[in-house]
Amino acid sequence: MQRTLFGLLAVGLFVGCTPGQTGPTGPVGPTGATGATGMMGVQGPPGTGGGGTAGDAASLSALSPMQVAAGRTVTLMVSGVGSHFKTGMTTLTFGDMGIKVIKVEVGSATNLRATVEVTGQALLGAKNVTVTTTGAAMGGTDEVLALQGGLLVQATLLAEIPSGQQVASTVPQGGLAMIRYRNLDYRENPFDLMNTRPSLGAAMPYGVTVPTMGFVDSTTYAGLNLIDALAPAGGLMVGISTLTPIGQTVMYLSDSQDTKAAQVTARMAAPLTAGAGLTNQSIAANFQTALYKLVSPADNYVAQLRLDNLGTGLLGGAVAAPRVIGYQAPTTGRFAEGMPLDTSATIVGATLQARNGVVYLPKAGDYYFALYTDNLMGSMDHKFQITPKHVAGTVTQIKEPMVSDTPAQPIATLTLDKSYYATDGMIDDAMDTDHIKIMPSKTGRVYVSAATASGAALGVGLFDMNCVNAIGFAGMRTAAGASSQEEAVTMGNTYCIKVTGAAKTAYTLVVTQDLP
Repeated sequence: MQRTLFGLLAVGLFVGCTPGQTGPTGPVGPTGATGATGMMGVQGPPGTGGGGTAGDAASLSALSPMQVAAGRTVTLMVSGVGSHFKTGMTTLTFGDMGIKVIKVEVGSATNLRATVEVTGQALLGAKNVTVTTTGAAMGGTDEVLALQGGLLVQATLLAEIPSGQQVASTVPQGGLAMIRYRNLDYRENPFDLMNTRPSLGAAMPYGVTVPTMGFVDSTTYAGLNLIDALAPAGGLMVGISTLTPIGQTVMYLSDSQDTKAAQVTARMAAPLTAGAGLTNQSIAANFQTALYKLVSPADNYVAQLRLDNLGTGLLGGAVAAPRVIGYQAPTTGRFAEGMPLDTSATIVGATLQARNGVVYLPKAGDYYFALYTDNLMGSMDHKFQITPKHVAGTVTQIKEPMVSDTPAQPIATLTLDKSYYATDGMIDDAMDTDHIKIMPSKTGRVYVSAATASGAALGVGLFDMNCVNAIGFAGMRTAAGASSQEEAVTMGNTYCIKVTGAAKTAYTLVVTQDLP
């Protein structure tokens, strides 16, 4: 009975299932023991050789530092992956003529060090870094690796609105303007109070007799400046230089896109032709300038700028007549690369009749002259005619000998039948005096000028042959940056020029009679 019942139950269960249907998968069981290692297989054929082929994934992997200050010389470390740097075959470029590679030192195929000068003409912003190794790629072609935007050139000066102004200055090329800049690198390189001055975009107007609110501390430069004759129209880009405690020059640059930068407007310099007077000229208003261009036909010329037909504003009256001064710039139009300019007074019968500036032009090409008054005043009565002349100059040496010069033993004696210039003048220490004897080749006027790029005060005077008594009306003229004198002389007599200074400085000297 029991066996019959079991059989019936088994038949019932079988009948209840659907034929061919797989049941659900059960849970995974535990991992079994590791089997024995099999036999080593047969070695495959060798792969193709590596090397500098076009198929390699060579690239630049790192640049340090990635940010550099404009106007500085830096050392860059460049690393590559799969690269083939090689001494004498690897070069760097940055797509900017203002960035100059001084030296490349290859440490390995994937590492090099480069000394790079980021000049004052470099554009601010990101630069592509390109490393080229000659003949390092497939078929002897060049391996060219690039890091797009890999180097960032940054400004180190921040423009600020000058004190007393609500907006930034607007100034013509070759004009005067108040500027103010903050030193962004003051922690590493603070401004030196005695040796900070513009070197690009502007220059300090030495020789003015009125306060110009100049200010320098470790973080700020501010004051009245003469804007370069060819400064690009738009925002002013300024370069400022200073000295480190060990005497090294450090450069700072501003961004022309700075919204607080002075705005420069275009102005064409009036062309001057040797021997031809330019009439109806004027310094038309306070803090304004007159801008001129003169072409020197060859190197080492001497030029004379004569200002006559002076208006009442330049002749004086109740007060002393203002002196016309200024600056000269070379072909670049940068006044900081030129020299300050002074004019002497032509006095006949105790009456001022004209002014003369004599300057040295070292290279052939364009020269720019910005003229203004030493009291910075101007008006429609500040009129004049300007007549330039120039001749080939003759060099003379006025470097002081080991023994200090004296009136009896001057550093130079000149027969003044030529226009002389000297570039090796030196005030050796405060109140040092240099003596130069001259013998004019004709009766007339002698013009002498001394100028220094440092802005230090120079004194110039024309004296008798004993260097004791001043001749004429002028005596000793002392001014910052440049000083000029002229006097009537007699052919055959001997006279003495004295140049002195308030501080040690190099200077350039020009001595001539009237140019033909």
